[in-house]
Amino acid sequence: GATGSTFALGQAQVGQEVRVVIGYVDDFGAAESASSNILGPVANVNDAPTGALLISDTTPDQGQVLTALTGGIADLDGLGTFSFQWQQGVGTSFTDINGATAATFTPGAAQVNLQLRVIVRYIDGFGTLESVTSAATAAVVVQGVVLQGNALANTLTGTAGNDVLFGLGGNDTLNGLAGMDQLFGGTGNDILNGGDDNDVLNGEDGNDTLNGGLGADAMNGGAGNDTFVVDNVGDVVTEALGGGTDLVQTSLTNYLLGANVENLTYTGAGNFTGTGNALANTITGGVGNDFLNGGAGADRMLGGAGNDTYVVDAALDVVVEVAGGGTDTVQTSLASYTLGTDVENLTYTGVGNFVGNGNGLNNVITGGVGNDTLNGGGGNDILTGNGGNDTLNGDAGNDQLFGGIGTDTLNGGTGDDSLDGGDGADVLNGGTGNDTLLGGDGNDTLLGGSGNDFIDGGAGDDTVTGGAGNDIMVASSGNDIFMFAAGFGTDQIIGFDANAVGGQDLLDISAFGVTAATFAGSVIITDVGADTLISSAGIADSIRLVGVADATTVTAADFILAT
Repeated sequence: GATGSTFALGQAQVGQEVRVVIGYVDDFGAAESASSNILGPVANVNDAPTGALLISDTTPDQGQVLTALTGGIADLDGLGTFSFQWQQGVGTSFTDINGATAATFTPGAAQVNLQLRVIVRYIDGFGTLESVTSAATAAVVVQGVVLQGNALANTLTGTAGNDVLFGLGGNDTLNGLAGMDQLFGGTGNDILNGGDDNDVLNGEDGNDTLNGGLGADAMNGGAGNDTFVVDNVGDVVTEALGGGTDLVQTSLTNYLLGANVENLTYTGAGNFTGTGNALANTITGGVGNDFLNGGAGADRMLGGAGNDTYVVDAALDVVVEVAGGGTDTVQTSLASYTLGTDVENLTYTGVGNFVGNGNGLNNVITGGVGNDTLNGGGGNDILTGNGGNDTLNGDAGNDQLFGGIGTDTLNGGTGDDSLDGGDGADVLNGGTGNDTLLGGDGNDTLLGGSGNDFIDGGAGDDTVTGGAGNDIMVASSGNDIFMFAAGFGTDQIIGFDANAVGGQDLLDISAFGVTAATFAGSVIITDVGADTLISSAGIADSIRLVGVADATTVTAADFILAT
């Protein structure tokens, strides 16, 4: 068959001499031939071995005899006498086992939890040292026992191997110990302890407690109200729909309840993030700063000690806190929420209009982008409207109110309050107490109420009423109007813009019935050092214009009078 102009030398030509002969018919019809020089002998090119080296069992037990199966190895260059070297290791890192140089090997205690492989070496027919390595086995395990209980309350204890324990009837206790064990509770209220390694626990019927122990364990509660102890991120809890009311107890710092499991309790000592599912969950934190989110469903969340945060997204969610249990916060997307007992702070996370109500504690209540109504209740509260046209009611206590963006209404209520309107044309009412009112930007209306108040309208054309008490008011940028009524007290205005023909700022005394005709006989304007004092005969109230040094610059044009 080697009749072409090319020929590929193969194994059959190794050691042979080779030449090529050509034949042809010349122009006179004579058959002619010619031969090449003789080449050879042909040298061998090494052929790698093919086929596979196998081990008689790829899931070996301690004490089991393993055999290297070489029947699948082939080599075009010929097979020599095999030598063997067994190795142990994990993954891709293997080392020789001293003395393990036979075709068979029996793993001992030193090989438990390690993988095995074998290397075969030989010299082929042309003197080349060849080697073939088997695939690695699974890790060597200790063969365990199979134990079976009865209808009584049994205690079954496994070995260091891979045990299978069946509790059957009765309230049983099953202890797997070391090894990758399989535990089946059966009927009754059973306790299943996996022990070391990656175990499989099946509670089956009854109210069972499943604790996988060390390793990444698979736990299936079955029917009944089951408790799962989760201490490894690889632990997997499985429950069937309608399989009772179940509880996960975890020491992990973050846990998400799986399907069909109702309750979650943190057993660690740090900060915990616990997340529920679509069921009605009970989630219990620990002594740290916990973040509890029940998810969908009517959830009950108990933070305990620490500064805890609760996510409330269903109207029937319940937050439970204890007195002295830290400074706690509810984050809610509901349109309305009232803080419960012993919970301090409330933050709206939705995008609509919100009504938030505090309690008797010192609350921090924060609105969102909508038109919010925030009520502090008792205590010294901090209310922040943020975006939208908000209404903030401090109620009792020394409160701080921040309107933010929008046209806001801020009511301090009782106590010494601080009100900051922020942007927009805001209405600030200090109420009773010694209040601080800051209008911010916009044309604001500021009412100090009773008490000795500090009022600064800020930018814009503001209307300022100090009310009863000795107030300090600031005429900032803009055309401001300061309004007075009987019993307003001894007030001071800083930055009042006055001149003989009328300034940007005005004093409204129309409530006293002073007209243009009676102005000169009713209003007394005098210099007091660097200031100007405005008063009236027989009235104890007065207005001091701080920094207005020349009383003659203040005229009737700087007043709003009765008509």
